[in-house]
Amino acid sequence: MSARLENVLDIAGADDWYDPWGTAMALHFDIAAVLDMAQAYVREDITTKPFARWQYHRAAARSVPALEDVAARADDFAEGEWADDYTYGTVMLAAALYAEQISAADLIYAGDVLAKYTHLLELAGKSY
Repeated sequence: MSARLENVLDIAGADDWYDPWGTAMALHFDIAAVLDMAQAYVREDITTKPFARWQYHRAAARSVPALEDVAARADDFAEGEWADDYTYGTVMLAAALYAEQISAADLIYAGDVLAKYTHLLELAGKSY
C-alpha cells in the first residue's frame, strides 16, 4: 500500500476492514464529501472528473458545509463526543485537509484506489 493512501486511511480511521465493501464505500463517501467542501477552499471545482470516474452524484437537497466548520468538529471526536451530522472519517479528513496535512490530490488518489477496490469486490461477488 502506498504511503499516500495509508495516510488518508489512517486519518479517516479506516483500520477495521472486517467488512471490506462497507468500509471502502463509507470511506469513499467521506472522501467525496470532503472534496465537495474543499471546492470553496481551493477556489475551483475539483470534483468534476473524479466524481465522474467514481459515478458519484451529489445529493441535490443538501447544502455543502464550509470545510473549516466541519474541520472544527474534530475536537468533538477528540473529547469522545459525536459530531451529529458527520462521520468520523469526514470530520478528520476535513480537519487534515484544512490543516494542510493532506491535499485534495491525496483524497482524489485515495478515492481512485477505493473505486478500483470496490469494483474488484463487485466482480468477486462481495458487494451488497
